[in-house]
Amino acid sequence: MAGTMVVSGLERPTLVASACRSNRRPLPRAERVRALIRIRLGLRVELASFEDGLLRMPWVRTTLLLAGDHDLAVLVDCSDFVELDEVVHRLVRLGAEETQTQLVLRIIPEPPDGSGRDPR
Repeated sequence: MAGTMVVSGLERPTLVASACRSNRRPLPRAERVRALIRIRLGLRVELASFEDGLLRMPWVRTTLLLAGDHDLAVLVDCSDFVELDEVVHRLVRLGAEETQTQLVLRIIPEPPDGSGRDPR
C-alpha cells in the first residue's frame, strides 16, 4: 500500500507494510537486507559486555561508537526481514533500551586510491 509522509512541509512517497491476506500474493523475499541500527543502551548496561555480545552476532558487519542521542550504531547484513527482526530482538535482550532501524538501499564504495576523502 503506498502512502504519503509529510516531513517539515515536504511530501515524500512512502511504502506502508501491511499484513498479507490470503487472497493476496505474499510480498517477495529480499535477497539480502542491510540495515543501520542505532542503539541506546540501558543505564545499567556495561559497554564492554554489550560489545562482546555484538561480536557473537554473525549479522553485524560494522560497529560504531557514537556521541549524541545513541551510544552505538551497527551495520547488519541479514537474509530477510524475519532475520532482521530477530537481530533487533537480540539487541534488546543484550541490553539495548532503544533501537532505530534504517534500511540501507546501497553502500557507496570509497574511491580505490582513497582520493576524494579529506582526512581532516
